[in-house]
Amino acid sequence: AFIRVVDTPWAAKSGEDGVAQIKAAPDGKVSVTVWHPYAKAKDQSVTLDALLVPGATNLSVVLDIAAPHAHCSQMFKRLSTELALVYAALFSAVLVLIAGAVWLAVEDNSRQAVRAEMAASSAVFDRLWKLRADQLSQTAEVLSRDFGFREAVATGDNETMLSALDNIQSRFSFDTAIIINPDGGMLSLDDALAGKSNAALLQAVEANPQSSGVLMLNGAPYQAVAAPVNAPTLIGWVVFGKKLGGADLGELESLSAIPLTAHLYIKDGTQPWSAVDA
Repeated sequence: AFIRVVDTPWAAKSGEDGVAQIKAAPDGKVSVTVWHPYAKAKDQSVTLDALLVPGATNLSVVLDIAAPHAHCSQMFKRLSTELALVYAALFSAVLVLIAGAVWLAVEDNSRQAVRAEMAASSAVFDRLWKLRADQLSQTAEVLSRDFGFREAVATGDNETMLSALDNIQSRFSFDTAIIINPDGGMLSLDDALAGKSNAALLQAVEANPQSSGVLMLNGAPYQAVAAPVNAPTLIGWVVFGKKLGGADLGELESLSAIPLTAHLYIKDGTQPWSAVDA
């Protein structure tokens, strides 16, 4: 069933014979609209002008009518098209969400993998650092407890002390070897260090006679350890170190399972971190 709402009092529904009567319509020029639910015309209606005269006026209108099932088929076709578009939009939205979720998951997994690889490389490098620190420390301990060396330090026998430092440097490939006396003076085979004092180094060994860490000498970083020389009271310290540079950074890079470029940074007091290998 169909319901047609019109904005005029002069309207009528046709019978099975297709005839409709409108009574008491005003005379004169009027517009007549004929509507049928299956008409092929626009809006299923046809409008024409007519001149009504007193009495009765007959109008004949021919409509091109589509079969009811064809009209329903057209409606269903439009509905199926709209549904297809809606489902396509929803499917596209779901694909976008899935792609975004996959991208986030892959990125998170990649970050975790990189962190894990860097942590593993760091652990290996820390182990190598400790092994080298132990070698430096053991050598410094052995020398500091040697009776002849302690006697040379106590008597100020520079020739014997320098000979001992030269022997240690040659045997273990150390890059620096220093003897520090209690007033901060340094004895070394390195002319740039010999006869000079290093307040920061003296403060470090006074606070911890067996200090270990990174030592800056003439603007270059060293992995260094210190050992006290007692005879039996404290008469000085012996310091051994290996220079930190490109070989060490290259070793760290080779230990990593992911590509990375290693740099060495230092921090002086409140100054910002700065690279010393640039």
